[in-house]
Amino acid sequence: MNTKPCLFTVFLLILFNATFAQISDFLHHSSFDWSYWEIYDNDQEKSEFLSKSGLQTMNAATVKIVDIDGNQIPDVISISGGNTLVLMRNMGSAFETILELDETLIMVGRPKPWNPVYLLTRDDNCCDPGFYSLNYYRPGFDQTNKLTYVFDKSIIVQKDVELISENLPPFRFELKSDLSLHVNADPASSEIGKYMTNASGFAVASKVGTDGRTWWLVLMPVETHSLKAGWMPSNDLKRKF
Repeated sequence: MNTKPCLFTVFLLILFNATFAQISDFLHHSSFDWSYWEIYDNDQEKSEFLSKSGLQTMNAATVKIVDIDGNQIPDVISISGGNTLVLMRNMGSAFETILELDETLIMVGRPKPWNPVYLLTRDDNCCDPGFYSLNYYRPGFDQTNKLTYVFDKSIIVQKDVELISENLPPFRFELKSDLSLHVNADPASSEIGKYMTNASGFAVASKVGTDGRTWWLVLMPVETHSLKAGWMPSNDLKRKF
């Protein structure tokens, strides 16, 4: 598939730039350290909290007690089954389920301590066989002050794309010539997309390829709110900022 430069590409890059630090972190976290986020970090304390909260049927081993909305009151994230995600907000007298997803929670984060957390998830059932998506959900409040989560953007990843590399501060680039997107830093590796001269993307990591050149792990637009991850040789790319 050839992707021509257009106003949509410019719009997409602006959209992604707003939360790009989170997206970059997302690609490089094979595991997430919950110790900073969990209010109760052992199963006994969790069980006691769940029992006092009327949630005693929940399994403490698959629950994270986290301040979801930034009000310093314990809320509940259930990750039972590995790919079933439920967020429950503590309303004082009861818990309100604010999100249910058949996706795996990768990590959470927030720009400031009083902000609700954003979510980064993995969906193995999103796409064609051999692909998965990394999804970003942003928080917000409706007119009744109910906390909601909205799908914002995703990165489509072929399962054999190599993501282990040296991180870079994310930056935008343009292609100097027509170029293919590869599954790893090897010109002989499988191609997962073709892009035309002046197409734009983001670089998030680098490594020396099998050909001795420096390659960048890049994110290229594929459709509305989506990017595709893969590798391109840096000498064929022009850094923009």
